[in-house]
Amino acid sequence: MYIPYFRGKQFDLLALKESVTDGLLAKNIVPLVEPVRDSPFLRKTLEAFIEREREILVIDNPEVGQVRRGVIKIHEIKDLLDSPYVTAVYSLNHSFDPSWIKQDDFIFLSKSYLKDIL
Repeated sequence: MYIPYFRGKQFDLLALKESVTDGLLAKNIVPLVEPVRDSPFLRKTLEAFIEREREILVIDNPEVGQVRRGVIKIHEIKDLLDSPYVTAVYSLNHSFDPSWIKQDDFIFLSKSYLKDIL
């Protein structure tokens, strides 16, 4: 399995959406997206993956950009995290709170070992 990492910028998301819609994305590629802007492109990309029954990973507590956890969003994606094709990823950092996890399926992403959280 290959997991490419994408910052959720407009053109990256459009490329992912078109790739999965046109059947150009190999089955063993599962993209990991860290949202950076509150835009409709992330939602449209996730909907395309769900429609094509392809898996995609989304960081639910991004560390960069304008969509940090707790900020009100115009283009919410929480309802899409219930899909079996969209998996929430939680970045382990000093602000991580285990109570954020509401879904049954999730993944931890750790850039460094954080003994106090683990």
